[in-house]
Amino acid sequence: MKKDRNASIDIVKGIAIILMVAGHAYVPFIHFIYLFHMAAFFIASGYCYNEKNSAAAGDLFHYILKRIKGLYLPYVVWNSIFSILHNFFIRINFYSDNIEVLNYYTLFDLGQTQLTQNWTVSETIKNIGRTFLFGGATEIGGPMWFLAVLFEVSVVYAVVDLLINKIMMLIFHFSRSSNRTLDDLELVKLILQGIVSGIFLAAGFYFSRNGIVFHNLTIMLTVYCLYFMGLVMRKSALFQNDATTGTKITIAFLSFITLLMLNRFVTISIASNTYDNPMALISCSFAGFVFLYEISDIIKDTFLKKPLVLLGQNTLYIMIFHFSVFKLINKMAAKIMGMPDLLTAVFPVLLRGRYIWIIYTVFGVGISLCISLLVNKVKTMTKKLPVKGRK
Repeated sequence: MKKDRNASIDIVKGIAIILMVAGHAYVPFIHFIYLFHMAAFFIASGYCYNEKNSAAAGDLFHYILKRIKGLYLPYVVWNSIFSILHNFFIRINFYSDNIEVLNYYTLFDLGQTQLTQNWTVSETIKNIGRTFLFGGATEIGGPMWFLAVLFEVSVVYAVVDLLINKIMMLIFHFSRSSNRTLDDLELVKLILQGIVSGIFLAAGFYFSRNGIVFHNLTIMLTVYCLYFMGLVMRKSALFQNDATTGTKITIAFLSFITLLMLNRFVTISIASNTYDNPMALISCSFAGFVFLYEISDIIKDTFLKKPLVLLGQNTLYIMIFHFSVFKLINKMAAKIMGMPDLLTAVFPVLLRGRYIWIIYTVFGVGISLCISLLVNKVKTMTKKLPVKGRK
């Protein structure tokens, strides 16, 4: 029987994906949500990790195959598609090779807008080739760095966990006659994983301080501790299912206040592997996840449960397509204002204001969600099609 999903975790991911899209739309409190919103995804993934995936070499192999299907292939496929469409995006002004777009800096905040050129067939093929090594990122597909890092951290964690299992079998000679209890071995496993995550975090911080970047591996070293944190949270008694609503509200409030205080002194950007120090990263990530989890645990008993769970279960395509939706909004805004269509290329958003981010966020999430549901519907229908030779 399939294990029931944790609705609170789905809601956490649903809220986090909204915060991610809002952050890209320059929500006024962007600095605050960057303290924890991406960390929440990695902690949630660790929270859901099943240690049976690393019980034996065969289990690890099947787990890696699942990660390839769920994370690696979407990264390669969609970045390859966006690479193939690169020149088309220039023609419809999603990207721009026209230097005149930079002349509008006095009217608009051009953000991270960059000029580009048409790619030759050879350049397109090379960029597609780089996607197989988690390179070849595209502007519209930029958020997919998360897929690369999550693939790496989940696979590395599973490999380390398998090695720890093997080492413990050798050291403790675990068998029916062993004096070691399962609880003893579980504690040792957590300690060893904690040591590994600490070493990785120290390396990730060193690379961060010295500006060393090697694809997404430097980020993976940093977030390994967050993945491990999620697993520890699940095993601990931190989240009590029988806690009262008042207790949950109190914990959420205290976590929120902690984040507000840290917001004055700490700056974090996991995407660029920049943070003030490891303790700041851990503190903000922990407080942020606890805040989101307690809020989610309250929400799951309300009418908001269904839409947020739906978002939490469809984060992949929201992550992939929301920048494309932003471009469409840019195009419509330029037309309404009577401005040149080349302003569509402004990245990530053309308009900024006190409430404009809401429009980008609602449509960025909503339209991307519709695409995700459509894709899932097509997949379901395809599976139901009769196969020649099948009885």
